Amino acid sequence: MGHRVLIQLESDGYRSPHIYLHNGGYKEWLQPALAECERLMKSRGADLSYATARLVGIFHERIEGNLSLGIHSSDHELTAADSHGDSGCLIINIDRFWSVTQMGSYEKEWTENERVTPEIITE
Repeated sequence: MGHRVLIQLESDGYRSPHIYLHNGGYKEWLQPALAECERLMKSRGADLSYATARLVGIFHERIEGNLSLGIHSSDHELTAADSHGDSGCLIINIDRFWSVTQMGSYEKEWTENERVTPEIITE
């Protein structure tokens, strides 16, 4: 079994499709990828479509082979009931800064509304 997680970005009441990672749910693996996406998207503001595509691209570059990454075509808000356990579900709000809400996990690794990057991104 992996360390599964479902991720959904949200902005201004809109939600992205669900991104599924089979082995990428660990915070120490996810946080650098999320921070890279936040940095890359800074000049576009809260552009949900582009941020979602860029994040999937970053994950794709970090995962070898053709497994462990999927996209679920749904824009319903993730809840704890959607969780596979492991790292649960992450809702990432990209409106002003990228903040994470985690639910439905075996162990809570993220604090409520934790910043993806604790420092201010200036690039």
